[in-house]
Amino acid sequence: MEDYKLTPATEQDGPEMLELIENMPSKGKLELIYTRRPNPYTSYIDESNQTEVYVVRDENNKIAFQASAVVHDYYLEDKIIPIAYVGGLRKNPEFKGELNWKDMFYKLDQEVHNYHDYYCSILNANAHAKQSLTKKRKNWPNFDEVCDYKTNIFKASEIAKKKWDSKEYTLEKINDKNIKDVYKFIKKEGSKYNFFPNINDISKFKDLNINNCYIMLKDKEIVAFTALWNQTNYKQYIVKKYHFPLNILKGLSFITSRIGYIDFPNENETFPFYHLSFLLVKDNDISLYKTFICKICKKEINKSLVIGIKDKINNEEELKCPSVGYILGVKDFCVCFGVSFTLEQIKKIRKENK
Repeated sequence: MEDYKLTPATEQDGPEMLELIENMPSKGKLELIYTRRPNPYTSYIDESNQTEVYVVRDENNKIAFQASAVVHDYYLEDKIIPIAYVGGLRKNPEFKGELNWKDMFYKLDQEVHNYHDYYCSILNANAHAKQSLTKKRKNWPNFDEVCDYKTNIFKASEIAKKKWDSKEYTLEKINDKNIKDVYKFIKKEGSKYNFFPNINDISKFKDLNINNCYIMLKDKEIVAFTALWNQTNYKQYIVKKYHFPLNILKGLSFITSRIGYIDFPNENETFPFYHLSFLLVKDNDISLYKTFICKICKKEINKSLVIGIKDKINNEEELKCPSVGYILGVKDFCVCFGVSFTLEQIKKIRKENK
């Protein structure tokens, strides 16, 4: 392993990185690739001015392994600290040398600037990686599985039909007049949750500005915020192939679209959807989430939207706050994004791991 060095990637590495990403689609009823066209390196860099991207090259100067650490400032235990999301992990299947995830994470931790904490997400189907990373070892940072979640893609027109709306509340776009109050609301509500990003300038996020953001008000008080974020210019979900029974549903899309299913994209086309990002409501009130999302869907009636919903919901009709899961903490802690993992839970896991 010592023969292989983790080195900073460059923009010129982008085409080879892209080839490695797109040669490894997820398997199952839907062969899907999560890719970063046109250039993965610039895609990662665009997400944060603190991003670091690394590659390992073999004896033939081919990329054997690649990884990124996208850094933002997050709330953690009432403090704002830089935390790295570790992603883009790819090992070249043609590489025959000694290389494993554990060693690569160790090297990555040594190379990057020792950020306070790290987290990452793993697909359910990638059981080998999850087992390898969560196995307890001496002299090795602890990875702890936090939660499961499902990424839900839905037609706004379907949620708009639900009786969740209320005339007590009004929906508005952010503008120069209310922007200061919006940032105050984000700070007040977002700081309650560990690993919620510190947002003081929405335009620092790639392809996002105040025109993409909604707030909901009651008697002129802001009670909800979210960003409708189209990220397809620099990262995409692309269907490589449909398998049974989805290939049958795809053939019947002229019927399924009428009964609420999203429009199935053609193979090798990008999923055209918008993320409901940074979703916050006053005091984490579930009824406010439902009203807020319903109003947005009425406004964006023709769009397909994405929301992460924590698994094991007692009532599927209830939209929970977005969460990110199979999120793994590195070093001696667990993390989760947004409201679905509390400080008390983090302290409990820390205590158990001592």
